Amino acid sequence: AVDSENSKNISNDGRRRLQVFKSLADPKHHYSKFSTGNIHTLLEQQKEQNDIDEEAALLRLRAGLLSFHRLHYCPENMSLALIGPQSLDV
Repeated sequence: AVDSENSKNISNDGRRRLQVFKSLADPKHHYSKFSTGNIHTLLEQQKEQNDIDEEAALLRLRAGLLSFHRLHYCPENMSLALIGPQSLDV
């Protein structure tokens, strides 16, 4: 899913414009961060920021994703929205 989203965005002019605006933002601000990518962009970022090899980058990336999932994907944070043709009076 991540790779297909990134592939779709590469040739999208709107996404390209967005990346230009992001590149002009303060590098310390969250807005300037890259918003789509794939396993290669994620690994390169890990390797560069931590000066580690690819295997260590994979392990670090996996640990980060699991930590994010444990922290944010819990029932207390979830909502459900339903849309349908039924009346609210049913």
